[in-house]
Amino acid sequence: METLEQKLQSGLVSFRALWAIVGATALSLAILVNHFSGETEHLSSMSASYWTQAGSIFIGCLVAIGFCMFIYNGSGPLEFVLTKLAGLFATVVALFPTEHLISSGKYAEPPYWAVDLARLIFHQGEDYEIVSKMHSWAALLFFGFLTWIMLIYVKRAHEERSEHPFNYALFWISAFIMFTGLLILISAFSSAGTVLPTRVSAQDFFDISDPIYWGELVFLVGFGLGWLLEGLGHIIEAGYTYVRQKFAAGT
Repeated sequence: METLEQKLQSGLVSFRALWAIVGATALSLAILVNHFSGETEHLSSMSASYWTQAGSIFIGCLVAIGFCMFIYNGSGPLEFVLTKLAGLFATVVALFPTEHLISSGKYAEPPYWAVDLARLIFHQGEDYEIVSKMHSWAALLFFGFLTWIMLIYVKRAHEERSEHPFNYALFWISAFIMFTGLLILISAFSSAGTVLPTRVSAQDFFDISDPIYWGELVFLVGFGLGWLLEGLGHIIEAGYTYVRQKFAAGT
């Protein structure tokens, strides 16, 4: 077993700390934006917090996750590319706001630079519409790339399940939760006509209000748990092994 000094030299401690930071940030995002939004009503989505008192928290958390994705290289060329794309789209989600209705038929104006950049891709529509479409596409791509990364970890954990049974179970559970959240988000965006042209109601599949919010929450819980617990994995796995050995010795 490696000593603490050896782990520091190999970069293992900083690697695990990065995972834990990303996981803790993802898990705390929903709690923070809801608590500090200053809104009396439940947020329709976490992205809506951009226009509330918690806007800086929303932007800061996503930029932090994006930054960590940029500096995390993974263990292969595919993982390297996917983490960079996830970091890019996390930043786009943070900086390009979703649409916000401020009065009957009137929407909040997004930043002018966001409009100019969004019009490079989407040429038709009101300013708030094209920026919101940019936000929605980036969110789905961000969540999609994170799911792909998690599936890579599931495959790797499957190959090492005899040595690391905790990781195998953890990543499978995380991937399942993330996939469930992604399905809710896809159906919600499709229902709103924001991304997909087909009008499929999210309530046809999930009997919940504010499906975008709950889809985001479910996804981030799965993603955050996976990365946080893997970041603390050396402690958790050691405890798991100790308990299993004690149980085996007792029987």
